[in-house]
Order: sequence, then structure tokens, then C-alpha cells
Amino acid sequence: MTKYKLVYFNIRVLGEPIRYMLYYMNKEFEDYRMPREDWVQLKEKVPFGKLPLLEIDGKVFHQSTAILRYLAIEAGLAGNNACENFQIDMIVAAFGDFVAEVSRFFKMENPTDKENLRLSIIKNSVPFYMTRLENVLKKNGGYLANGKLSWAEFYIVGYCTSLPGLIGIDLTEKYPFFKELTDRIHSLPRIKEWVKRRPNTPINNSKSQKLPDLMRRCMNVETSEKIRIINNIMEGFINKIKMSQYKLSYFNVKALGEPIRYILSYMGKEFEDCRVTPEEWSQLKEKTPFGKLPTLEVDNKILYQSTAILRYLAVEAGLAGNNTDENLEIDMVVGAFGDLATGLLNYQKMPEYKLTYFNVRAIGEPIRLILSYMGKEFTDIRIAYEDWLQYKGKTPFGKLPFLEIGDKVLYQSTAILKYLAPQAGLAGNNAEENLEIDMIVGVYGDLISEISRYVHTQNASDKEKLKETLINETIPFYMSKFETVLKKNGGYLANGKLSWAELYVIGHSSSVPGFLGVDLTKKYPLWKELTDKVHSLPGIKEWVKKRPDTPY
Repeated sequence: MTKYKLVYFNIRVLGEPIRYMLYYMNKEFEDYRMPREDWVQLKEKVPFGKLPLLEIDGKVFHQSTAILRYLAIEAGLAGNNACENFQIDMIVAAFGDFVAEVSRFFKMENPTDKENLRLSIIKNSVPFYMTRLENVLKKNGGYLANGKLSWAEFYIVGYCTSLPGLIGIDLTEKYPFFKELTDRIHSLPRIKEWVKRRPNTPINNSKSQKLPDLMRRCMNVETSEKIRIINNIMEGFINKIKMSQYKLSYFNVKALGEPIRYILSYMGKEFEDCRVTPEEWSQLKEKTPFGKLPTLEVDNKILYQSTAILRYLAVEAGLAGNNTDENLEIDMVVGAFGDLATGLLNYQKMPEYKLTYFNVRAIGEPIRLILSYMGKEFTDIRIAYEDWLQYKGKTPFGKLPFLEIGDKVLYQSTAILKYLAPQAGLAGNNAEENLEIDMIVGVYGDLISEISRYVHTQNASDKEKLKETLINETIPFYMSKFETVLKKNGGYLANGKLSWAELYVIGHSSSVPGFLGVDLTKKYPLWKELTDKVHSLPGIKEWVKKRPDTPY
């Protein structure tokens, strides 16, 4: 029988999502809670000096999100395809940015700076992230991705049970969709039992105020019911005194809009022919069902999908079949022509790639490397820092980089890389290989967080101390372990072969000299070999020669 052992501290935080997952899977496991006083001695013995760890039959896995992603496959909580997994990865990585901010607060030593940051997180960061999560939950039927339960819910809800103890805020009190999600997760079989009996740790979830929440719900239901009744009465009244009104929205082209214009004209229907400009489309896209045109409004009811609209109107127009067989004949020929139209569209327009980031390398460079490696031409938009405030509110979760592929917007650098990697042939061949990649990427992400903490520190004295610690302690700690990994894996970071992990770490590390004045290739020989190897890859070699010379 497989043996599981989770090693973490006697708190929830990053360990709790893994506990949720193991209980949900009905796995018996040893929940080892390491005393803080033992950690100093054991830190050097664990991979990259971080917890939590999960031992499965003696094999040690690290990095909480990598562990969850690995377990999710067996638990049935992963996506069914690359697109679904990408949706999960994006939301997890977006919330990971918030986790990093809380972690920065937790590690601060100066009491005044610590309290200022705590207040800033509560006043600015929490509303910023949670309003967006509320919108995501509303859009996805109460879930975080793909309209169904995934490991993303376990990660976010599990972690958030620690926030009352960490920063003194309970998210379930102010954000109703998040409260519903939390209640849903905590009512799942086995997790429900775990929540009842789990240890009362220093970093707890607080009890929410039940009565005010219940009152708010009752008020909302009553109000919505009144509005519904009034709307029904008014709708019936209006329908009696006016003829149907039609409004077709499409671009100023024929294509999929023209058949609808034909049938409305054939039916003798007056209609508003609204032609949307490309400039208007970016604003209107989010307001349309599934972000597509054409749409047809019939008395304010919105119909979408051109063939569905035509099929609906055809009945009134006398252009539908007289029976099921006749309608099948029509649908078959329409479907066949649809295949041709799709082929023509694919021929006419290949996906356009547009990367938006600052005029630096940092976490934008790995994406530039993988696109170059894939031979994809892309627009490399570089935003000046002074212009960022104008753009921030328009970006997903207020972060860069983001990548546009056609009309699809992807965000979170590691999620983007993970999505592109299978197309590039740089993903693992199975769950175990992907876990190896995720673990190493997660570890390097910890190093990035430490560097980011230094970059964002304002106090000159504290900044200098952090820099000294990074150069003399943190970087040597991580790099000595990376050198060991490279030696073990034949010069690669995972599975003994090239993966997107190499592009991630080499792309970002080219910024380290600018950030800290340290060139990792001069002191760590295997790292230099890896850098040279990546920079000599087809596509990347050409990119490195022509890329802009930036400060870091």
C-alpha cells in the first residue's frame, strides 16, 4: 500500500491545500508537523530548504503547487485538456502573486514597515485580487476555472483559512461568492470531517458572523424577487404595445453577418444593422456571450452563433424543413459548408502573438525565448514604467506579462510557458516528468520572490542588507543546489533533457547582473554550460543577437 507523509510546520498556509487533497482522495497519510526549533537543523537536508514536502513511498516531492498538480490527476481534479489545465494554472498563479505579498509581510522584521505593509495588503491588495476572483467565480458558476471543481479551489480555499491569523482578515465575511466556494469545499466528503477535527493552530480561520450574512442574503433574495416580478409585468405590458425589434451586431464585413441580413430582409423585418469597429470591439467583447459576433437582439433577448440564429429565424420565414429528415438534410449541407468556411478562415488568418511587458528581461524573457524557439513571429510590446498606471487596470489581475494569441489573452508567466510547452515539445511525457519540471520551476520561483522582495524594498538601509544576504547567502544556497541538479541530470534541470524549465530560469537569470551586479555564469560552471546551450538553440540564438540592450 502506498505510504504518504506530509512534512510541514504546525500551521495551515501552504500545507493545508495538500491536506485537503489527500483527504479528498481518501489517502491515509502521516501529517508530520515540524517544530520550529528543529527546522534550523533540518533545513539543509531538504530539497532547496523549503517546506512543505510530500513523501510517497520514500520518494520526496517538493513545491506545494507542483505537488497539488501531480495529485490532481489521480484525484480527478486536473483539466481534461491543455486549455482546461491552462485555465487552472492561470488562476493559481494569479493567486500565487497575492500569496507572495503576504509572504513578504510575514518575513519582514522591522515592526513599523511590517504593519504598514499589512495595512496596505488589507486596503489595496485584498480588494484588488478578491474583486477579480469574485468576477471569476460568478462567470464560472461558482468555480475558479472551467465551471467545475479542480485543484485550484483546494489551493486557494486551503491557504485562505490562514489569513485571519496571518493578517487579521476573513475573506468570507466580505466576498459572498468566495464564502459560497469555501462552504462548498468544506462540505465535500472527508474534507468536511477533516475541517471538524483538524488541529487548532496558531494561524487559524476565524468564525464568520452568521446572522449579518443571513440577513444580507434574505434582503438580496427579497429585492431580486421584487425586481423579477416588476420586470415580468413590464415585459408583458410592453410586448402588447410594440412590435418586435431586431438589432444585428457584427463587423463592417459580410462573412457570418451577411446570411442573417439576407434572412431578415427576406422576412421583411426592419432591423438595426450595427457595425462594430475594431476599436469598439475590445470594449464590447466582454459584454457579448462567449466574446463572439454576430449577435442578434430580438426584443432585447440576445441570440448568438450565426447558424443557430438562422435556424431559429428560418421557422418563421418558412425556410426550415417540414420534418426531422428535411432539417437533417439542411444541417448537413450547412455543416459541410461550415467546414469549408473554417478552412478558409484558418488559411486567411494565422494566430497573431503579442507579448506585453516592460522594457526589461526578467519574467518576460522566458516567453520571448520560447516563442523564438517555436519560430513564432510576435509583437514585442514594451511598456514604459511611467505609463504602467494607465495600463494596470486594463490587465488581468493587474500584472505583466500577458500574451495575446489572436483574440485570446493569456496571463501569468509560468502558466503561459506551461501552455506553450507542449506545442514546443518542451513539456514532460507523463505526470512524473511534468512534476520534475514543476518542482524545479517552483524552486527558481522562490529565488525570484527573494530578488523581487529586494527590488521592491524602499528603505535604503534595509535594501542594502537584503542585497548582501542575497549575494552572500541566498544565491549561493540555491545555485549550489542547481549545480548538483545539473550534474545529476546530465546538464539539464529535469528528466535529463531540455524542457521549458531551462528557458524559464535562463531567461530570467539574464536579468540578475542588472538587479544585483552578479553574473551567475562566472561562478557556476554547469550553469554557464546550460546558459550557452540554451542561447545556441535555433531561434533563440537569433533572438539573443538582436534583442534590445536593457538595464536588466
